[in-house]
Amino acid sequence: MDLKKALPLLDKFFAWATPKRVLMLAFAAMACIISLTFFEHRSSVIEIFKAKDLAPPELSVVLADDTRKKIEELVNRSPDVNTVMIVAANIRVNQREMVYYFSDDPVVDFTIKAYANSHGSAQTIFSHDEKNNAQMVSVINGEFGCYKYEDTSNNVMAPKLAQRTPTICRISLPPYYGEFSGYVSIGLTHVPDEALQNEIRIAATRLATEIYFKSIKRR
Repeated sequence: MDLKKALPLLDKFFAWATPKRVLMLAFAAMACIISLTFFEHRSSVIEIFKAKDLAPPELSVVLADDTRKKIEELVNRSPDVNTVMIVAANIRVNQREMVYYFSDDPVVDFTIKAYANSHGSAQTIFSHDEKNNAQMVSVINGEFGCYKYEDTSNNVMAPKLAQRTPTICRISLPPYYGEFSGYVSIGLTHVPDEALQNEIRIAATRLATEIYFKSIKRR
């Protein structure tokens, strides 16, 4: 651009650009930047406000005596099962907690009890472990699944138990999608074939249904 033609434009700009207008322009630019930042991260911002507005429900699982007896019978009568664990979960705060377990294997029983006493019984539902996260999504969706012990969160708690409980099967509480409150975890003494998986699925579904309707309380 010709300098002679540019000079009048510069004169007009400097005449227009009073301190007050420059300040207003700076505030407008800052507002645009903040608005764009909020827009790009709108999902996270909304979740933060939701978390503040919605207090997580208190969830308690108190197993009835007859339910405990059924769990013990399931373990004692089946040579394929050595452990049943009941886990309560609160997805809003990403937390799960073992509320009851029974095992007829003294090594498994001792190891679980020792870990709970030293580390507590609570864990996060989702973690940095992709296999764990995929399993949790499956159980939240109401799907029954059996997994290698080494691929489950139990392996973090007690890796040595992989030899005694090589397979972990899970089903949600309740055993369908939409009201996820936790899950039933069943430890097997060997890798199951399809017939045994079906047997465990039926037994787990019955147990999960009974626990959900008889033992879960919300306040």
